Amino acid sequence: MANLGGFNPDEVPPDERVSLEPVPPGIYELEVIESELVPTKSGKGDILNLTHQITSGPFANRKIWTRHNFRHENATTQQIGQREISDLCRAIGHTGVIEDSLDLHGIPYQARVGIESDKNGQYADKNVIKRFLARDGAASVQRSAPATAASRTAPAPRTASAPPPAAGNGRPGWMNRAGAAR
Repeated sequence: MANLGGFNPDEVPPDERVSLEPVPPGIYELEVIESELVPTKSGKGDILNLTHQITSGPFANRKIWTRHNFRHENATTQQIGQREISDLCRAIGHTGVIEDSLDLHGIPYQARVGIESDKNGQYADKNVIKRFLARDGAASVQRSAPATAASRTAPAPRTASAPPPAAGNGRPGWMNRAGAAR
């Protein structure tokens, strides 16, 4: 038994947070707002966790989470995860090497969002990003060759929740005024 000290639930306003129901399938404008590189369960690889936020429309500020196998002991699993990250980079217009996951933050892109159901029925339905798209809605180009050894080297694990330092114009240093990579 726990003493609640005379707690009165009538004095607490009802929960008015955004619904936890998945957003309907469709194409949404989003941006990455948080990133974290964490070890896999086995400790033999790393997963890049990304938090994406819808930036416009009736579902603005809703979040979608993705997990990407960045380094993995299984080469195919790693290739799939790195291809997903590569597709995101194309959608935000980033070319070249990425040193820090902060380079992915705060840049609008579009994505085809779907709903995934738990096969065992244990968890509620959730949103998934089916495909990253450029802001004009065109699909990002799929990489046809496997990732190179250089692209498999990643920065040390870190958590990031703020946008990258701006080049005086509110954009990451590698991006020009028109929103394209330099």
